[in-house]
Amino acid sequence: MGTKENLLYVAKSEFLERGYEEASLREIARKSGVTTGAIYGYFKDKNELFETVVKKELHTLMEIHNEFNHDTNHKTMELLEIFNNFENDVEKQRILIEKSLSYYKFLYENRALFLLLIYKIEGNRYEKYLDEFIEMDYQSSLEIIQLKKGGVVDKYTKKVLKLFIKNTIPPIFDILKDIENFQEARPYLEIYIRMYMSSFIQLLK
Repeated sequence: MGTKENLLYVAKSEFLERGYEEASLREIARKSGVTTGAIYGYFKDKNELFETVVKKELHTLMEIHNEFNHDTNHKTMELLEIFNNFENDVEKQRILIEKSLSYYKFLYENRALFLLLIYKIEGNRYEKYLDEFIEMDYQSSLEIIQLKKGGVVDKYTKKVLKLFIKNTIPPIFDILKDIENFQEARPYLEIYIRMYMSSFIQLLK
């Protein structure tokens, strides 16, 4: 393992253990067997080091989010088709639950990192990560509703959608925090997904 790779490995452990604000470049350097000055040879500051540590997982999460929601109009149409008659179609329910579970499984595979991003990120630009996550989900959900309603969504639906997303996304991370492994969390997630989708369908009507 090269010096930079070792720094990233040690830094990730330090951030996960202590949180962003309490993590120390001096301690990261000591555990990596280099000087603090050597860290600045690779990263301009602690913020850039942290962003490099989390960049890969955040990029992958975005790819999964786009795959689940949409990255083309065609995929949005596919999701809309799944929502059509969702409440009475067991197979459509199964498909959407499995799609959702693959998303949550990735969160569990990187559980410590995402808990860091949500609960221990004071002092870094990612401290608003949950708000950004909510906004991202709001925009993708709004596009589905717009497609269903021919592009016109009234202000009441938009407001209710915003409140709905704002109050249903945080519990995902509460489950992630309270239950340590995916298989144990899966039954809770399946109930959550069904409740979420049943409520969202009302906004499509």
